[in-house]
Amino acid sequence: MERGEIEESILAPSPPPSSSEERREGNEASRLRKFHLEEPTGNETETNRWRLKPSIVLNVVFFIFIIILLAVVLSNRTEQTSCNPVFAEYCPYNWTGFRNKCYYFSEEEGDWNSSYDFCVSNNASLARIEEDEKAYCKLHDMKRSYWIGIQPGMGETRKWLNGDTATMKVIGTGKCAYWKAQDDNATASRCTSAHQWICSISVKSKNHDEI
Repeated sequence: MERGEIEESILAPSPPPSSSEERREGNEASRLRKFHLEEPTGNETETNRWRLKPSIVLNVVFFIFIIILLAVVLSNRTEQTSCNPVFAEYCPYNWTGFRNKCYYFSEEEGDWNSSYDFCVSNNASLARIEEDEKAYCKLHDMKRSYWIGIQPGMGETRKWLNGDTATMKVIGTGKCAYWKAQDDNATASRCTSAHQWICSISVKSKNHDEI
């Protein structure tokens, strides 16, 4: 090839791209634009990361709540089992059984004499509260005060209604004694004061043999 022909080929303009090449370049440019539009920025990534945290916190809180709820249910079931009346079927209606006795916790209030009469009319007596009975009675409302089976009298050392010396001391100067489940000792007051009361009766089997 002569020098003139070489110069003409160098200076000659390149042929325009074909339509297929134009489409390919257009598709590539479109793909790159779409990639840049969809790619999250640094701030968007951080926002998405924090957006997930509330749901994780809610799941953790819900899980803790379920654990606490199960613990409470199991605790109540254990208490009911430990003090569950073995001979409850032998107790009168609205009475509860514990060990070898049935107990009645009144909802109404009365003076000592009317409380005593109520228990006697149900073939029972005002309750004798020993250490074991204290634990059982504390399952009831601890803020209430109940007349119990301590003979009216004076002094800290009293007698139960059956004549045995009461192990529970009586604090105060009144003749009749009532007891709150939250206290270790009974409290003396006037016999005409109004309190609720606890009756107790020995449990008997179906064969009427005392248990």
